[in-house]
Amino acid sequence: MTKATRECALYEPLLSGALDDELTQQQQQLLQHHLQRCEYCSAKLAQLEQQSAALRAARQAMPEPTTMPHFQTTNTPVWQWLGWLLMLIGLLVIGGWAAYQYVQDASLPIWLKLAVGAVYLGLAVLFIGVAWQRKQQAKTDRYKKVQL
Repeated sequence: MTKATRECALYEPLLSGALDDELTQQQQQLLQHHLQRCEYCSAKLAQLEQQSAALRAARQAMPEPTTMPHFQTTNTPVWQWLGWLLMLIGLLVIGGWAAYQYVQDASLPIWLKLAVGAVYLGLAVLFIGVAWQRKQQAKTDRYKKVQL
């Protein structure tokens, strides 16, 4: 493998990223500098741009997809929320009763109660942390407008 082909192999993954506007500024500058010197990669990028334009044109020429009735039910979200709410209430009631019984059981040593409590508290903290992080990332999610 020659030095030129090794260098091109490093820049080849950046070509599709350039088409999708997914490169950082540094990557864009590196790629542009390489494209000024390399005819092979410039031609490959032009070929990819032509293919991308042809795909966009073919996609626009396609008729609108028909909607599938099983995806268009209006009652589903309400029933799903109601189901999740009922399940959550039931789990909270059962979990609260089980925790109360666990704390009231005098036959268990205090260190075991504290250890189990620490595990559950740790799980709760991790869950809240993940939910918070997901909420923060959802604000800048580049793919939330993608329609399948």
